[in-house]
Amino acid sequence: MSDETGADERIPPYRRIADELRQRITRGQLRVGQKMPSYNKIARIHDVALSTAQKAIGVLRDEGLVQSINGQATYVIATTPHNHTDVVGMFTDLNRRIDTLEKTVRDLQKIMNPRTREPARSNRSQHG
Repeated sequence: MSDETGADERIPPYRRIADELRQRITRGQLRVGQKMPSYNKIARIHDVALSTAQKAIGVLRDEGLVQSINGQATYVIATTPHNHTDVVGMFTDLNRRIDTLEKTVRDLQKIMNPRTREPARSNRSQHG
């Protein structure tokens, strides 16, 4: 496996899909006014959950590249993303990471002795 592929694996799937679709838009493969592939098609092509495909399109929507029309489809509306979106995406990812860290800390606190903050000992390992 190449370093480039390894780096791609660290990028969340929805981001990789959004990046690919963004490239197709900026290169003119998907043009303004053109209908985007459906969530189902994106999920099937990339072998991901439907929610991952929806999240990828959400990134493009946040960037101002596409617009979803309820009950119909999603259409390309621009070829250049808004610059502020990268910051929004970074904060979104950062918030997710913070949530994960907070959960890890709570889980660790559950297995630590609440008085000493040392690992809790089982009854068998205590001397009497």
